[in-house]
Amino acid sequence: MSASVSASRNKAHLPGLFAVTGRIAMVVGLVGVLACMFSLKAEAAPCDWPLWKHFLSRHVQADGRVIDFEQASHPSTSEGQAYAAFFALVAGDREAFSRVWAWTRDNLMSGPDARHLPAWRWGRRDERGWGVLDTNSAADADLWLAYALLEAGRLWDQPHYAREGERVLNAVARHETAQIEGLGWMLLPAPVGFDLGTGAWRLNPSYMPLPLLRHAGSVSGDPRWSEIANNSVRILRDASPLGYAPDWLVFDPQQNPAVRPDIETGKTGSYDAIRVYLWAGVTASGDPLRPAMLDATRGMRDAALRGGVPEKVDIATGEHAGRAPAGFRAVLLPYAAAHADPRGGLAWPGEKDDGGFPQTYYDLVLQMFGLGWMEGRYRFEQGGRLVLPANGCRSASPAH
Repeated sequence: MSASVSASRNKAHLPGLFAVTGRIAMVVGLVGVLACMFSLKAEAAPCDWPLWKHFLSRHVQADGRVIDFEQASHPSTSEGQAYAAFFALVAGDREAFSRVWAWTRDNLMSGPDARHLPAWRWGRRDERGWGVLDTNSAADADLWLAYALLEAGRLWDQPHYAREGERVLNAVARHETAQIEGLGWMLLPAPVGFDLGTGAWRLNPSYMPLPLLRHAGSVSGDPRWSEIANNSVRILRDASPLGYAPDWLVFDPQQNPAVRPDIETGKTGSYDAIRVYLWAGVTASGDPLRPAMLDATRGMRDAALRGGVPEKVDIATGEHAGRAPAGFRAVLLPYAAAHADPRGGLAWPGEKDDGGFPQTYYDLVLQMFGLGWMEGRYRFEQGGRLVLPANGCRSASPAH
């Protein structure tokens, strides 16, 4: 299974208002006060977020299906659907959120009454038309989907979203977590296919963002999520001898050391691992595990400060290969900021690259995560709750 991972609110022009005098000014002010007091229920317009608008127009169909055009079959994945739901929430785009969730539910979860996790991959089935290509689920996508639904329910006062989010999170706990000998509770990449036998497991460090693990524990009251958070940092540290995160790893309590390179991807850190640095950067500064996570990934910090962000790295030798795409540079900005260096030696990639918006699904996703955080469009509290700007779309204060 592959891992991969807005019009602005209208603000009154106050100088014009202050120019109004006498009773007219009083009436205008009174109307504004009454509107606030009685909560007229008018929904705020989506934020003016150019990257989200571009992603929405390029990768999201009218029915809410998110498409990865880089792959010949133009598939959709549960990851893409979950990320789109999160970004719609950050953008305040309720209409897009509703469409993305409805398509996910109806096509990856077999409809409104389904009680299972989303299938991770959907696309063309040759002569059989379009449909689910792999019924296995993907734990990172499922966590993000549960998170987006739960927070949409809370922030938008929509209990039906919260109920669906709780259902998805409970299913993740039932089907995608396990007590692993020599480790304890851990999030599995999927229900099927990652138990290697004889007690060994194949795991993915980028599937476990600390803010989402904290949030899962907070809303469910289930202590396993705190243990999973601790163990996620433990295996990351053990798998990253030079401070570079691997894409995948194997945990085998019968071996010494128990953490060893993955059987398929070997010692490579690249398109999966880049998200590990992102999660470290956006984790709340007060989270007790954040310092250990930043230390476990110190190799990329040093590479970023030298101005050399690699596309791929050998986690055992530190050897770099390839030029990082714009998305890699963008997601490392929160990571650099976490080291009290907001620029981190990196050239600010902006919202454009090489003269225009990035076109690939994954590059856009990474830029929305990294630049969205740097621009103050979202942040996470220590317990994992999502914090959005109180006024406008770019005023949430990122916790460095």
